[in-house]
Amino acid sequence: MGYRINQLVTRIEPWIELTRVKTFAGSMLMLWPYAWALTMAAKNTTMPLQTYAKYMLLGFIGASVHHRDSIGGGCVWNDIIDKDLDKKVARTKHRPIADGRISVRGALLFTAVHIAFLLRLIWNLDLLAWYLGLAAIFPTGLTYPFMKRFTFWPQAFLGIAVNFGSIIAWPVARGDIPPQGVVLALGCWSWTVFYDTIYGCQDKKDDVSAGVKSTALLFGADVKPILSLFGGAVICSLLVSGVMNNQSWVFFLGSAAMGGIYLARLLWEVNPDIPEQCLATFNKNAFIFGFIVWSGILADYLMSI
Repeated sequence: MGYRINQLVTRIEPWIELTRVKTFAGSMLMLWPYAWALTMAAKNTTMPLQTYAKYMLLGFIGASVHHRDSIGGGCVWNDIIDKDLDKKVARTKHRPIADGRISVRGALLFTAVHIAFLLRLIWNLDLLAWYLGLAAIFPTGLTYPFMKRFTFWPQAFLGIAVNFGSIIAWPVARGDIPPQGVVLALGCWSWTVFYDTIYGCQDKKDDVSAGVKSTALLFGADVKPILSLFGGAVICSLLVSGVMNNQSWVFFLGSAAMGGIYLARLLWEVNPDIPEQCLATFNKNAFIFGFIVWSGILADYLMSI
C-alpha cells in the first residue's frame, strides 16, 4: 500500500510543480486587480453583499485557474513555449517540462481541460464581460511568452494579459466600463511592470546568456528610479479613480496613502542584485500590498451599504 502511494505521489508531483500550486503569489497578483475593481464597482452600484461575495468567489476561482493552467498568464503555456530557454536559466532548468518529466503533448492536454473550465466559468457573464474574458484567455496570453524574444518590454505585455480582471469586473457589476475603470486598469498595468521587473532581476545574468529580454535588463542600473515612476503611477491611478468613483476618506487613507507608503518602502529596501530579496519583494506585492489596497476599498464599500 505504501509503495503504491509513493508511486502515485511521484507521478503527481511534476504536475503540482507545473501549476505552481505551492506558490500562490501569481494567482493573487491576478486576483487583486479584479478584486479592487469589483469592490469599487460594488460601492458605485450599491451592490448587495451577497452578490458581491458570489462574484468575488468566481474571481478567486478564475484567477487561480487562469494563472496556473490556462493560456493567458498561465504557467503551463508559458513553460511549454519557454522549455528550451528554461534549460539555460538556473532558476527554471528543473521545471517539469524543461527537464522532461512532463511531455509537451501532456501539458497541452492539461491546458485544454482548464481552458474548458474557464470558458464555463464565464459562460453566464454579461456579453461585454464574456468578450473580455475570451480576450483574456486567448490572444493576449497566447502572445505573451514570445515577447521576451523580441522586445525588452515583455512586462508591458504581461500587464495586459494579467489585468483583464480589472476591466471585466465593471461590466460584471454594471454592464459597462466607466472612465474610472480605465484609470484603475492603467494603474494595475503599471503595478505589473513594477513587480515583474523586480521579479525579473533574479535572472539577469542567465537571461543575458540565454538571449532573453526584460525590463530588468533594459532599466539596468537605473531600475529603482524608473520603477519609482511606475509605483507613483499606481498610486496616482488609485487617487484619480477614487475621486471619479466618489470613494470616501477611508479609501484614500487605507488604500492610497497606506498602499503608497508600503510600496515606497518595498522599493527602498529591495536590492535588485540580490535574487532572494527580489523574490521576497515580489511575494510582498502579491500578499501584502494587494491586500492593503483591497482592504481600504472593501471598508469603504461596507460602510456605504
